[in-house]
This record gives sequence, C-alpha cells and structure tokens, in this order.
Amino acid sequence: SKRAASSASHTTPKNSGVFPDPQSVSEAVSFHLQTHFCPTDSVESRAGLNTIPSLSEDDWPYVRSAWRFLKECLNELDNRDLAYSTLSTCPFGSFPALPTLDVHYCSQLRLLARENMILSLLKSAAELEQFARESEYQCANLIQLMRPTFELYSLVPPSLPTPVPLTAYPLDFQAPEAACPPWGQKVMEAMNRVAAMSSVDSGGSSGGIHQDTEGSLTAESSETVLLRRLTKFAVAKDAVSLVVQAFQRQADEEQSARMGRKNIQVMDRLAKMQAHKRSSIITVRDSYGSNPTVTSAADNFHSQAKQLVSNALGDEAAIQAFFTEADQVPLLSCGILAGGSTGTCYITAHQILFVTKVIPLVWSGRRWLFSIRDIELEVAPPSGSVLNPLPAGLVVRETNEEGDFVDNDGRLEPFSFVPSIAAHRLKSFVQVLKAVATENPDSLKFSQKGGLLYMFEEKESIARTAMMGSAAETET
Repeated sequence: SKRAASSASHTTPKNSGVFPDPQSVSEAVSFHLQTHFCPTDSVESRAGLNTIPSLSEDDWPYVRSAWRFLKECLNELDNRDLAYSTLSTCPFGSFPALPTLDVHYCSQLRLLARENMILSLLKSAAELEQFARESEYQCANLIQLMRPTFELYSLVPPSLPTPVPLTAYPLDFQAPEAACPPWGQKVMEAMNRVAAMSSVDSGGSSGGIHQDTEGSLTAESSETVLLRRLTKFAVAKDAVSLVVQAFQRQADEEQSARMGRKNIQVMDRLAKMQAHKRSSIITVRDSYGSNPTVTSAADNFHSQAKQLVSNALGDEAAIQAFFTEADQVPLLSCGILAGGSTGTCYITAHQILFVTKVIPLVWSGRRWLFSIRDIELEVAPPSGSVLNPLPAGLVVRETNEEGDFVDNDGRLEPFSFVPSIAAHRLKSFVQVLKAVATENPDSLKFSQKGGLLYMFEEKESIARTAMMGSAAETET
C-alpha cells in the first residue's frame, strides 16, 4: 500500500491551486480528462453552441484534419499565457489579441497574391509569345524558300538578327517591400487602417457585461455577447479583405511592369523579323542592273507581264499602271499543276505570274497575272483518287480595297492550282510579301526604351535606284 501511494503521488498532480510552470498545468488537465472524461454531443448536432470537438467521439475527423491549424493556435496561446477560453471571449482586435493581422498570416497572404500574379503573368505572356513565334515561323519559312533564289543569283542573304534576352530590356519597377519594408506601402496603410478600426471598435464596446447573483450571464447580456462576437467576425473579415486587396494592388503593379517589359521584347522581335523579311526582299530587288542573272530574270518576267496587261488594258494604260523591271525580280519560282496542265509559278514582290503549257512539246499555253495586294490564297483540301492522290492546293480569290472577296456573280471560277511545295508554306510566303508591300514606312520606328528604332533604313537603296534612273535618262 505504501508503494501504491508512492506511485500515485508521482502520477497525480497536486491540486493546490498554484502551478509552478506550464507543464504542471498540462499534467493537471491531462489527469483531469483521464479521470473525469465525459463525451459531449457533436458540433453538428449542437450547431451554434460552445461545444468542444475534442470531447466528442464523432468529431475526431475534424480535429485530425485541422490539427495543424489547431496546434499553431494552441502554441500561440501557450506562448502568450492565455487560456483556451480567450478564443471566444477575446475577439479580433481586442486586448490581449493583436490590434491587426499577425506577421505569419500576412506572409501567407503575400505568397497567395504573388502566386496568383505569377499565374496570370505566365498566361498573358504566353499569348504575347504566340504572336512572336508566328512571325518567327514566317521568317524562317521565307528564309528557307528564298535560299535557292540567293544561290541562283549568287547573292549573300542578310544576316539574322541577334536574339536579345528578356532581362536585357528595362524593367520600370521597384519592389514595394524594398521601398517600404516588410510588406510595402499599400499593405502597411491597410494594416494601419485595421489597427485604427480595432482601437475605435474596442473603445466603443468597452461596456461591462452584467451578471446575476450567481455569477452567470443574463439573457440580455448573452445576446449582447453574441452580437459582439458576430460584429468582431465581420471586422476580422473586413480586415483580411483590406490587406488582401492591398497585396493584390501591389502585385498588379508588378504584373503591369513585367508585362510592359515582355511587350517591348515581343514588339522588338516582331519588328526585327519584319525588317529581316524586308531586307531579304530588297537585297534581291536592288541587285537588278548589277547582277546579270537577276536582270535577265526580271526582264523576262516584265515582258510577259507587260504583254498580258497590254492585251487587257491597252499599251498606254499598261505603261501607267505597271511596275518597272527593278520591281519585278522573281523571288520564288515553283512548279504547279492547274487544270490538268503543268506549269510554273513566278512570284515577285508585287505580282504572281502563272504560266501553263497545254502541249508540253510545243510552246503554247496560258498565263494569269495577279497583284499580291488584291488577292487572298485559300488552302483547298487534297483531291484525286485513292490510287493517284494529290496534295492540298491553293485557290486565288480576288479582294477589294477593304479586303473583302470580289463577287463576280459566278461568271468566272477562281483560279486554283496545286504547287510543288507545301500549300500552307506558299500561302505564308505570299502573306509575308503582302505585309511588306502594304506596311507603313513608320512601323519600324519603335520605342525609345531599348526597342527597335530605325533598325532597317531603305535610304541607301532608294538613293541607288534614283542614281541608276538618272544615269539611264542621261544616256538616253
């Protein structure tokens, strides 16, 4: 019996009313629960009452799922030497609670706002990147299709522009945490507003709660306490909303600055690709007169095109509405199949000429001439039989000045053909020529903040053409 009493004295905390340290309190509470445990109703069956989930056998899944949060709350209460009942008796903003949001919660709100900003930034940047990739694909297609042309004319193609990383462009942004640590100016203002709201609300609701002779709350006082708790919940929600909005405004400023830098990079890449396309076309065009092969090809195209226009409009109208030989240097030629006849397609910077042979061994055929500005190419689905399949073809549709298709009341069928190269690649090539022929000369004068500015100047080529024209007039 002495040994049992001795062991009991070691396991049972003495309830003297004074505890020397927090561990003694924990041991006393643990012993009391183990000896006087009585399960309560579930929080689901007693909604709205102060039921402790840990004392119900049905509520253990809620405690387990929320244990990480509960553990942090219990540790915070222990560090501040507060009882668990203060969670309900000391609402948000009232002493001894903090007058505003705590540091850990603010850091989590900041991470959440920044994560949402990064996701939105990546989505918007991907949409901008799509435009640059399409332009770079068109430029790569132009380079590959014009490579045989440069080799035929013995010309050196222009060099590709050097890629510039995103970090090389200026970023007009300063982190708000660096300007006003630790959260930024807008967040600090929001937290000060929360603290001011808490102090005013605490001062206005400092009235005491009346108790009856037995020390219990009256019905009127209980209703007052409930209203105060609901009000404090609304205050806490408004406080969190203020801080979250402040973090979002700071994140929006950063996103706007980074999107501006990305836009400068994309516009610079688009302008460089467009300048390279123009440079490739003008390099071949300006070789007329100095390169015999280029001159002979341009003269041949000019004579055939001029004959077609003369037959349709007359000699005087053809002279007024026609291009010079320097503007009719063939940039690309490929074989075609049109109406059961084979032929050749010649493409210059402004026109497309189709020549087909009716009888292959005898020079007799038909020719069609179109202006690149006045047509649109449509990819036709593949045709032919199973044993003799044909690849996809192209349909030439004429357009007006507004870009709408011209309706000829069904009198003439649109010209269609099957090219020897891929149809979508030839269509992309013609679209590049049309964009270069119809572009605004001031479109390459770009931003002053590191973007493209006068990257490609055509002054030298214009001056060289003018000198050649004046020399020709002097000789005549």
